[in-house]
Parts: sequence; C-alpha cells; structure tokens
Amino acid sequence: MIYDHKLMSQLPTLSATEVTSERLLLRKAHHTDRDGLIELMTDPEVRAYLGGPRPRSEVEQYFDMSIANPTPSPGNFVIADNTTNRLIGTLTLARRSADRPGHVTEGGGELELGYVLRRSAWGAGFAYEAATAALRAAADELPDQPVLVVTQTANQRSLKLAARLGFRPVSTFVEFDAEQTLCTAPLSGFRI
Repeated sequence: MIYDHKLMSQLPTLSATEVTSERLLLRKAHHTDRDGLIELMTDPEVRAYLGGPRPRSEVEQYFDMSIANPTPSPGNFVIADNTTNRLIGTLTLARRSADRPGHVTEGGGELELGYVLRRSAWGAGFAYEAATAALRAAADELPDQPVLVVTQTANQRSLKLAARLGFRPVSTFVEFDAEQTLCTAPLSGFRI
C-alpha cells in the first residue's frame, strides 16, 4: 500500500466523541473520573513501561486544569464500563508527532493507538475490545492509512495485544531510554 506522506500529517483524527462496544463506552473525561485517572497515572505496575508512576500532585493538577478548561481533543477517550460508567482506562487514537522517532511514512504524522488500563481491569479483554471499537469507528470515518502501536519491547503483554489486533512489528528504536517496538496495520483492516 502506498500512502501520500505529505497528506499524513494533514489528516484528521477520529472525530467521534463517543464510541460504544458490547461492554464499553469510550467517552470524554468527566469530573467523576478524577480518582480513577489519578490511580491509573500513579500506579507503579500500570506505569512500568510508561516511564514510571507520575507524582500524585502533578496528576491532580493536570486533571483539574483539563476538566476546568476543556479543549477538544479528538481521539482521546476514557474507557468506561457501559453499565456503571466507571473508568477502566484510557485510549488515544491520535497523530504521532513527526519529530519523534518511530514512523512508517517519510513525513510521519501517522495515527497512533495507545491504551492504559487500571490493574483491576487487566486480563478481561477490555483493551482489545476498546481498541477494536475505536479502530472500527476510525476506519468508517477516515481514509485508509497506517496505524501505529509503539510499546517498550519488554512489554510482552502489549505486544501480544497488538498482534491479536492485527498489528505486525516492523522495527525497533530507542526512546525514553528503552528499546521500543513499532507495530503497524492498515486502517482498512478494521472495516466491518
């Protein structure tokens, strides 16, 4: 598949503000998500491959500023249980900055999928379900293009999930003082 590299960075991200699946609702953050997001960002096990836990005061300040001054952030979602609306994790489907390493197009700007779940939600298939729902919504809305998953090579659980979603590893590079694996899949592969 050949992609127009200059066009990649100009393409929009997923504009949907909510995406649903059988068990999940992907939505914007609410005030009621505060404690769950703080737990997510300060948990050493959850953040083991993401640079470690963030200081609680930093996370609280960031959350309070974000909720007080909401700006549109296409492709940024809270993953919530669609019955209880309780936060399970977060998911992003946003453009990877061209100035960061790890690209499959010359100009960069590819869609990048990222997800983080609370430890209590691990092993239940929520990351797979949320990622599939977001990628299907994007495939219905956006033109075909490469989608990236970048994770620390040491994070075997994330690499297995990427493979299960249909992403294939294409390269490794060093970022954040650790080897990262770059995986990619065409967005068209998620159309129903």
